[in-house]
Amino acid sequence: MANSVWKWKKIGDLLVMCASEGDLTDGDYEPCLELHRTNQVKRGIFWAVGSVRMTPMQRRQTGDAMGDHRAANITDSAVTRGIITAFAWMGKPWSAFTSAQLRAAIDFVGVPTGYTSDDVLSVLTALKAEVLASPGAKSA
Repeated sequence: MANSVWKWKKIGDLLVMCASEGDLTDGDYEPCLELHRTNQVKRGIFWAVGSVRMTPMQRRQTGDAMGDHRAANITDSAVTRGIITAFAWMGKPWSAFTSAQLRAAIDFVGVPTGYTSDDVLSVLTALKAEVLASPGAKSA
């Protein structure tokens, strides 16, 4: 399967990310993990457009890097939402949302100082458009 197209933007202490269907590559993902490891961001919102596949090692690295950082994961995959729920049961402040619940996802992570929920929504939708316009991007 093809690699996922990955785009992100930091706004305040929030990392906003979007990825197309495919395999997540370490080269795309590592800078985002580093922002969490170094506490440059303390929360994240991720929109998976289609099935974004992570290896078990990438899932572990995500949990380690994020520590107690709050995360909203937007996906229409029931299986992925179940995995996120399992992380929450293990104490991670993470929650899963469908693409119809963007506002709820934003409310869950909170809005950075100096921004509005509309600002975050605009960044999310712009990243999705950028991802889908990228060569090789797929969505479900």
